[in-house]
Amino acid sequence: MRNRMRSVGCCLATFVIPAAAVLAQEPLSLVDAPTAGVLRRGMYQITMRVFSGGGLLTSADVGLGDHLLIGVSYGGENVIGRGEIRWYPQPGVHARLRILDETTALPAVSLGFLSQGYGSYLDDLDRYEVKSRGFFAAGSKHYRAGILLGVHGGLNYSLEKDDGDDDLDVFAGISLGLSRQFELMAEYDLGWNDNEARSRGRGNGFLNAGCRWWAGQSISMDFVFYDLVHNQKGVNYAGRFVVLRYWERL
Repeated sequence: MRNRMRSVGCCLATFVIPAAAVLAQEPLSLVDAPTAGVLRRGMYQITMRVFSGGGLLTSADVGLGDHLLIGVSYGGENVIGRGEIRWYPQPGVHARLRILDETTALPAVSLGFLSQGYGSYLDDLDRYEVKSRGFFAAGSKHYRAGILLGVHGGLNYSLEKDDGDDDLDVFAGISLGLSRQFELMAEYDLGWNDNEARSRGRGNGFLNAGCRWWAGQSISMDFVFYDLVHNQKGVNYAGRFVVLRYWERL
């Protein structure tokens, strides 16, 4: 009987375990949607996003403690290719505080602020093509049964609202770790803060998906398809971009 109970306990442990036990470095985002992930004390992460129109966005985040990180970012359009580079009008800032660690029963929860959007900067609307998250709350829970399943979700309030749309937004997504080196992810953003007459969205929300390749202990690369439901006005195809990440201890 004791051996049987021990076997049942081992089986349950493979299905529901804290994320820290299976993730060497928690991702800070899926595609665009933030997760509850943070950097450990003394860790830093450099991220480079290459997007359409020769766009390039770089960011640097540093873990000030096991539950707190800060970061800065900057980029522009037409950085790669020919022609005049159109730099963004100001750098972005990122701050995140984890208020609850993941346990077998509860998800991890983080609160944060991110002022960096990307894509074209629309001067007449004082916003990015893809709005910054602004203030956000995100939760993440992981399960393992041969593969690692992550369930993520949250809400955010962007400060980019000169287009007349200042609604709260909601997002959710999943990550599926098929191996130690390969992960699939998908997310759906309701787009409530980007569906008015002067906004960029048609009201269908934004569906994004991609894959993440962990190329080494400190390097990962994302291949991403953005707006698969063609929600963006005037665009009838999905966007594509690549994200490179490098993290290390100070």
